[in-house]
Amino acid sequence: MRIGFVSTYPPQKCGIATFTEDLARAVASALGTELGRDERIKIVALEDSKEGHAFGPEVAFRLRQWAPEDYPEAATFLDEETDVVSLQHTFGIYGGPDGELVLELLEHLHRPVVTTFHTVRQNPTPAQREIVREVGERSDRVVVMAKRGVEFLERIYRVPKGKIQFVHHGAPDVPYSSQEEHKRALGLPSRPLILTFGLIRRDKGIEEAIKALAKVKEEIPDFLYVLLGETHPVHRRAHGESYREELARLVQELGLEDNVRFEARFVDREELLRWILACDLYLTPYPNLDQITSGTVAYAVACGRCVVSTPFWHAQELLAEGRGVLVPPRDPNAMAKAIVELLADPKRREEIQRRAYDFGRDMIWPVVGKQHLALLSQAAARAVHVHTVEAA
Repeated sequence: MRIGFVSTYPPQKCGIATFTEDLARAVASALGTELGRDERIKIVALEDSKEGHAFGPEVAFRLRQWAPEDYPEAATFLDEETDVVSLQHTFGIYGGPDGELVLELLEHLHRPVVTTFHTVRQNPTPAQREIVREVGERSDRVVVMAKRGVEFLERIYRVPKGKIQFVHHGAPDVPYSSQEEHKRALGLPSRPLILTFGLIRRDKGIEEAIKALAKVKEEIPDFLYVLLGETHPVHRRAHGESYREELARLVQELGLEDNVRFEARFVDREELLRWILACDLYLTPYPNLDQITSGTVAYAVACGRCVVSTPFWHAQELLAEGRGVLVPPRDPNAMAKAIVELLADPKRREEIQRRAYDFGRDMIWPVVGKQHLALLSQAAARAVHVHTVEAA
């Protein structure tokens, strides 16, 4: 079985690009092979820049996001070179209003498709609803990474329930360990470490976290908050570094210069995992609660770390049953209270971490890769069966 993946792809700095590389690697492993060394797995990479990217050998076709003529060509390539396609979908990665050019790809594509929806909005615009409905209609199976997404796809977008499959967002498989050894490896002092990582943009609510930390300092003056990640490339092209500069000014105004550290860079997996494993608390202050997928929280949970988060859809599911702490959005007092209580209670933190880590065993990439491979195999087998029946 030859598998094609359609998505943004590293070295693009994009959460879905990283997800796709990890997924392709995990599917390759489930097939008993390695990504980049087996012709059965090919990547159709969406180009988001006219400068181009230095993709790896597994990228066999470059689809220019903004070029309508590339989408039928990509479909032809996939028809000729693959047996089944794993398509990653969110509105921002395909060309046209709300990424409508993805429909041009699917219209010309004759291979079975398994689509992973990274965004499923509860309140879509009419155009967004129609695009998701059509993608679902033209897909053999669809995957969502939060159980609420199953309900939304069926009720709001009219995707048949029989097509929809819940599969966890994948995460690295790491041994459970204490924070201190990882702090030492990073050259960090032995002080309470709070972490937020990911590509930074204005809708992440970091300013609310900083306001909360000013209150935390009154009770726990020696904590360190690290904001790990560069500004999102799309946000930077539109606004430069204005948001990060605003955050830096807020840090100064609140007297947090010794407590807040900006690590404005895109780190590799090894270093990222080191930072996650070093943190005493992982903080997700997102004000937008209509978020169905969060790779950052998935990573933190699977690594067995204590998460404090606003109650967006994915966080509600991942942190249920005592696997983390939820706080209201845009409420620095509530966030500060939760942080102080957890940092002051190592026993409670340990209990939360253990529950999160145990739950995370179902989220590790080897498990998720096998689940995706099973869906792709089923879709390919059904397509062969239908073709055989039609031919007869």
